[in-house]
Amino acid sequence: MSTQKTAKLFGTWTSPITAEFIADQATVIEDVLVDSANGTVYHVEKRSSEQGRNSIVRTDNAPRDLLPSPWDVRTGVHTYGGTAAAIFNDTVVLSNGRDSRVYALKGNADVVACTPDNNLWRYGDFTFYPKNPNIVLSIREDHTRPEPANVVNTLVCVQLDDPSKVKVVASGQDFYSSACFSPDGTRVAWLQWNHPEVPAQSAELVVAEVTSSNDSASITFTNSRIIAGEHGKTVAQQPTWISNTQLLFVCDKSGWLSPWTYDTTDEKGARPALSKLIEEDFGEPAWFLGSSSYAVLDTERSIWSSFRNGISTICMLHLSSGIVTDIPVEYKEIRRMRRIDDSSVVFIAKSSTQPDFLVKLTFSGAESSPNFTILKESAHPVLQTLISEYFSIAQPLELQDASKRPIYTLFYLPTNPQFIGVGAELPPCIVNLHGGPSSRQGAGFEWMHQYFTSRGWAWLDVNYGGSTGHGRAYMERMYGQWGEIDIKDTVSAVKEIQRRGLVDPRRVVIRGNSAGGYSTLRSLCAYPDFYQGGISCYGVSDVKRLVESTHKFQMCYIFKLQGGTPEEIPDVYKARSPVYTAGQIKAPLLILQGDTDFAVPASQAELIVDTIKAQGGKVDYVLFEGEGHGWTKSSTIQVALEKQMAFAMDVIGI
Repeated sequence: MSTQKTAKLFGTWTSPITAEFIADQATVIEDVLVDSANGTVYHVEKRSSEQGRNSIVRTDNAPRDLLPSPWDVRTGVHTYGGTAAAIFNDTVVLSNGRDSRVYALKGNADVVACTPDNNLWRYGDFTFYPKNPNIVLSIREDHTRPEPANVVNTLVCVQLDDPSKVKVVASGQDFYSSACFSPDGTRVAWLQWNHPEVPAQSAELVVAEVTSSNDSASITFTNSRIIAGEHGKTVAQQPTWISNTQLLFVCDKSGWLSPWTYDTTDEKGARPALSKLIEEDFGEPAWFLGSSSYAVLDTERSIWSSFRNGISTICMLHLSSGIVTDIPVEYKEIRRMRRIDDSSVVFIAKSSTQPDFLVKLTFSGAESSPNFTILKESAHPVLQTLISEYFSIAQPLELQDASKRPIYTLFYLPTNPQFIGVGAELPPCIVNLHGGPSSRQGAGFEWMHQYFTSRGWAWLDVNYGGSTGHGRAYMERMYGQWGEIDIKDTVSAVKEIQRRGLVDPRRVVIRGNSAGGYSTLRSLCAYPDFYQGGISCYGVSDVKRLVESTHKFQMCYIFKLQGGTPEEIPDVYKARSPVYTAGQIKAPLLILQGDTDFAVPASQAELIVDTIKAQGGKVDYVLFEGEGHGWTKSSTIQVALEKQMAFAMDVIGI
């Protein structure tokens, strides 16, 4: 390709990264699973080409689906779902998203239903009982009484050979997750929490003893005790048994999500696993079942990913000394780390130039020379190489607000091997706000970023106060300030990159998904002359109505974010709900919404659309049939991208 570049206005460049191309590439590696009996690796793919179906695949030299369409490996537990399968000794247990039942697949045998035919019961987060692998522990979420306050979550034991024998073994808490047995099956650990918390804020770690019948066909939990995590104050996460008595987990009691250990024989209780505090988060909020930021090799060594300046790193923790050793990597994001054996782990990664891929990390002898092997790529490697010159790389920028407090951002320059801007022209900019809001935008490769940057747009991700990956104190800046701190930090960040001459201040479009969509709407209301347009994807417009209509998992989450309940602070809820201040919006608005969204119902979009139209404002609304809280179908992904690009170009006058 010629190195001579053509001068052309930013935002008008041509690019091979089309919306159709991205939609065709939209296979996401959702999860990675390992058969602990033999080390065989499997992964779960979300396929937009199959209407968003999740397929479980055996990962080897000739990958193959275990189950054909319409089987859909998915769980609706906690609405956001997560890990929906487990595998032991070639037996696969899974939740089928089509009917919410649990099924077992043993080798080449037929698939067998393991729970009653009741689609009001949801199951997920499975773990096999070591003394009898015919028993599987699971979360069950009962929607018999569908009102969010009446949904019941319990821990249950499922017998794979008898759908009628589903036994409740722990109940009484609002939520459960992450249950795991000790290797000998005599102990169990799990996480639990109650309203108004979510596991980004607090969760308790419980350890109990397991008793079983003579034939191990039935089990009971006794002598349960909380060993870490405090309601409303600290969070415990990701318990894993190192031995029959020792438990490893993550806790943020220090202000950072750090490794901790607990030994059932030690009366002193849980303690930090690090010899000294490292101010990095060794985990992130457990919005999804099965999240894992580490894997245990043996009783001495474990492999961890942490966040350093918002970018994932890998290290080995030596438990006897509490010392960590960094392992150099080029990956920007790492998630779902699982143990294969005592010398290898597997995880999902993103680099600066590659979306989801599955990586095996092996230690052959010397720990100083680990070997990385790519097991699976989500994007076609040849196509990826052909267009790699068009990729823009994230630049972490630590900016400041007016009080000199940090604001963490990621900035992407316009990048295209064929074009440069014209003269002293500055590029237009997309300002992106992540969902959550207790979440973050990582530095790993995203097709949507490249779709815009390869056409001459700059892109700014704002990890505003309240975002994760920078310690608990930074996350807690959001408490009582949702709809304020996020939009103020965003304006401060945009002003700073404008001051640095990185973007054109007259051509800035703000966008966001979910909570980011809410912050987009709030930004347009509070700063009507600052942005040239806004794009809200399944965003919140009326906070009080969201409390009344959303699902159980987050129905009380908003109380801490807003500083109280709607009854306690009605004026705050009204002032921070865009539907009541939409008359202040001057910029054009695009709203994209799914009609089966249970997290942020379509009524939220329609409220703001109707209000803006009634007041003579400019708003375009697209409702996608069969889509929920995010896009899963190829057709939706393509149309959503094209709509956003066309809208952004229109509002800045291209």
